[in-house]
Amino acid sequence: MTDRIHADEADTGRSVVVGLLRDQCPQLTGRSLRLLGGSGSDNAMWLVGEPPTDAVVVRLPRTASASEAMRRELHALPVIREALGPLVPDLQHAGTPTDVYPYEWSVLRWIDGSDAWAIRNEITGIEADNIAAELARSLGALRALSTDAIPGIGAREAGERGGPIEPFIDELERWLTNPRWHADALLDVPRVRRRAAEDVERAGADTSCTSPHEGHPATWVLSHGDVIAGNVLINHGRLVAIIDWGAVGIADSAQDLSAAWALFEPRARSIFREAMQPTLATWHRARLTELIHAVCAILYYRPKSHPLADVMERTLDRILADS
Repeated sequence: MTDRIHADEADTGRSVVVGLLRDQCPQLTGRSLRLLGGSGSDNAMWLVGEPPTDAVVVRLPRTASASEAMRRELHALPVIREALGPLVPDLQHAGTPTDVYPYEWSVLRWIDGSDAWAIRNEITGIEADNIAAELARSLGALRALSTDAIPGIGAREAGERGGPIEPFIDELERWLTNPRWHADALLDVPRVRRRAAEDVERAGADTSCTSPHEGHPATWVLSHGDVIAGNVLINHGRLVAIIDWGAVGIADSAQDLSAAWALFEPRARSIFREAMQPTLATWHRARLTELIHAVCAILYYRPKSHPLADVMERTLDRILADS
């Protein structure tokens, strides 16, 4: 079995993958098989074959909640790929549960590139500026789709990632005050609260929405929902893919602005912001949402020594230093 991240994981080890491929994708049997590392935590990923031409990636949800995201992704990928082209993974097979493995899973064509976290020290200067502009164009193309483009993909509920802000404020306080998470030992809690309060004030009435159908002044669009460094692939200084679409849905347009702090230093962040053209309130909703996302991830993953904690610590540092 792969190393456990969560207490309630399914077995996503080599023997499980071999059995799934034998039964559902026999054309892939006999190829090399290697577990891929990375900063992700929801799915185990196995490389089958040798890149760049003879390879696919098998993605196996680790938990029941991750399997719901996989189901959403399998439903949405064909539509999104038609709109965004090769920047979106090419679904080769939608796997079904078995007696050995309980969830839906996927086989995706290999994309030659490195995630933006793995090469974070190389994304600087003009390359970072270009990636910021390219990512903004891609997210703009996603937003240009009708919110009805993907049947069955609904709006975020209160408290979900990409949903209204107000429930997230309560969530932040639960994480900061629950002794289980030792927030005072891992975070500058007063500074986090000050930044959150500042963004709540600047976002104004926009923080009080409960759904996209109740007169909330925000713009509701199709959103990737998790544009962090590990979900952005770069090759030779260019954006080549946006991966992991399990959080896709109809959400406040602030949601995908999270990339501004997850990926970019101030100059590239300004290029991204100018290209996306958010209102001031939307920008502060975005920063607040990503601050809470970062805090929760740090407190959950740091005790597990998982690299996602490092990813989110960098994001939080950028948010707290932002003007």
